[in-house]
Amino acid sequence: MTLSGASMEELFMLVQDRFSEANWVISFKALILVHILMHDGNGPAIYDYLIRRPNALDMHRFRDRHGTKGVSEFEQSKNVRTYAAYLNDKVLAYKAIRIDH
Repeated sequence: MTLSGASMEELFMLVQDRFSEANWVISFKALILVHILMHDGNGPAIYDYLIRRPNALDMHRFRDRHGTKGVSEFEQSKNVRTYAAYLNDKVLAYKAIRIDH
């Protein structure tokens, strides 16, 4: 899968719309999509885009407002923010060594 710079912008505009959703499931799936694209898609293009836009995966203000039966909204919000932080760490590691593990 190859993406030009313009289509990368479009892709991340759509994904970032999902990040602003108040439902943790939608935001979590969007993060999973980014993770899959990093590994199985055009990884260098994804990483380069995220290096140029360090706030693209910023989820520190995310808060689940729909909740899930039996699961606290705080717990899932924390999980989404932790996963986004992990992906940000992967981007920083890639920036430093230019290798994805």
